[in-house]
Amino acid sequence: MLKKKKLKKEITLNDLAAMIGRGFNEAQEDRGKIKQDVSGLKQDVSGLREDIEDIKYKLSSLERRIMFLEDKATEHSKELRNIKEMFQKAQQERKVDRQKIVWLEKRVERLEAKVGI
Repeated sequence: MLKKKKLKKEITLNDLAAMIGRGFNEAQEDRGKIKQDVSGLKQDVSGLREDIEDIKYKLSSLERRIMFLEDKATEHSKELRNIKEMFQKAQQERKVDRQKIVWLEKRVERLEAKVGI
């Protein structure tokens, strides 16, 4: 059988410098990727803030329209009551569904058309 030889490898200063250089380059690349990720997240947050403001605006608009309908829609009180209940639920939820807002807007528009607004 052959005996295994133990190889003793010496690390030269040049080898050490090359390893440090590769590590530095990898760290720089990682830093660049992290900066891109942070930038993307900032854009996402900005977009979410715009969405929140849009939802707040739509909810306040719906609230004004519903209040106006209360004065005009006496014969459609059951439908108006249902709309108000859905609106109040939408206001209380932490996570407002865009489809729910669109659905509420359509119901309010239909009732406005019935009343003649």
